[in-house]
Amino acid sequence: MDNADLEKLKVSAGKLIPRFKASVTDYAVTVGSGTLELKLTILTSDSGASYVIKVSHFTLIQLLHPSILLCRVPKKEGRP
Repeated sequence: MDNADLEKLKVSAGKLIPRFKASVTDYAVTVGSGTLELKLTILTSDSGASYVIKVSHFTLIQLLHPSILLCRVPKKEGRP
């Protein structure tokens, strides 16, 4: 199957831009300045398909499950 559609794309915080639609392949997530963690839940329509996550401000990515990624903001001095 050559299907690049997504079944599911969910963010634990912030706003997904544009709103989820299975045939859309490029998204951005905006979060507030106090956000320290963001969990992405991704499921592709084709189990053999892959996806790429580009990260700019969240540096640590941990794979929690084949379809769940956890991104964290690094600690800065003066911030817990």
